[in-house]
Amino acid sequence: MDITSFLKIGRFKDLFVGMPYSDFQKQKRFKRLTKWLYEEGDVESGFSVFWKGLEVGFIDGVVYSLLIDPYFRDITIAKQYKINRKLTIEKFIKYLFLADIKWKFVTREEWEHECEIKTEGGVSVIFSFDLNGVKISKFSIS
Repeated sequence: MDITSFLKIGRFKDLFVGMPYSDFQKQKRFKRLTKWLYEEGDVESGFSVFWKGLEVGFIDGVVYSLLIDPYFRDITIAKQYKINRKLTIEKFIKYLFLADIKWKFVTREEWEHECEIKTEGGVSVIFSFDLNGVKISKFSIS
């Protein structure tokens, strides 16, 4: 799963934040996905659907978030730079440069032991720090 366009323009394939659920349902690859409700028995409170390493969140009948699990296998940038659990922040930034994806660090004073990189497509890339080192924890846009 290549995420270059996701990082550059904030879209994954034909999906984007603000897309109506009715348009989402028209895409064949997402036809038979199970809804995971945020509140049991209440579809109005929102739900997510999962496809491979992608989570698509819906509230009020529109896509409100796209989240890619960095631990899902076969995630790449520019179809050649592999994303995995052992990816260092330095190597990730190098991949962004090599793929010509603009980025910046974002201040996150409210969360300790994390840092955020925001790409030109508005995607937040979160790295978590603990005694075992730094690990990439998610890619998301909302």
